[in-house]
Amino acid sequence: MVRNIQKGGLILNKIKRTSLVVFLKRYIVLFSTLFLIGVSFPLGFWNVREIVFVGVKNDTQLVNSTTSFIGESIFLVKSSDLKKEIVKKNPYVKDISLEKIVPWKLEITIEEHIPLYISNSLDRCVIFSDEGYKVEEICKDCNDQCLERASTFSGIYLSSDTVVSNSNSMIFFKEFSDILQILSKFGYEGKSITLLDGIATIMDTDGHIFVFDITYDLDTQLGRMYLVGEKINTDLIEFKSLDLRFERPVMRLK
Repeated sequence: MVRNIQKGGLILNKIKRTSLVVFLKRYIVLFSTLFLIGVSFPLGFWNVREIVFVGVKNDTQLVNSTTSFIGESIFLVKSSDLKKEIVKKNPYVKDISLEKIVPWKLEITIEEHIPLYISNSLDRCVIFSDEGYKVEEICKDCNDQCLERASTFSGIYLSSDTVVSNSNSMIFFKEFSDILQILSKFGYEGKSITLLDGIATIMDTDGHIFVFDITYDLDTQLGRMYLVGEKINTDLIEFKSLDLRFERPVMRLK
């Protein structure tokens, strides 16, 4: 009996020392982990269950734009696909950043376009961002509706007798930006721009009028504005309008 037990023990020890058993003992934890992970995918353990927006209100449009991603594997979700769907519901979305919080949560941070211009041109009412990007077309053949929208718009109203956008970009955006920037240096905040035959007439919030030809040597005109603006501020000159198209700017006093 004792011999049989000893013999059995020797056989068991011999089995334990075989390469296969040693290998299995060494990697049992790894194999178990891989097995559980493999089983978790078909069971939907890594599927998206929750989507939250960071820095913006979780409004209905945003929530609805991402519902199709619920149930998708968190590892397969792409920020580019999310952005495409979100922009369909909210054109003011400029970019998104996506953070995946395993096992099933997505956090989306949204960067939005800042509306600056509302344009009424050739019976089209369009909003452009502060980077000259066409954000939203409000309506067509709707002058009254555009004016009504402009009355509550916090940016600059732009009216023109010609096309003001090329594809999704604003024509003369740089020119307008340069003009508004130098006007702001002297305390004039732009309120509206009227563009007729390349002549831009800018009105500020205090009713001052500034005239530029944006199709010809604008840098020289901006230089004139700088010199005249300094004199106006130094001498406290009260004026109605200032035309910068000429070598000697034309000023109408109050």
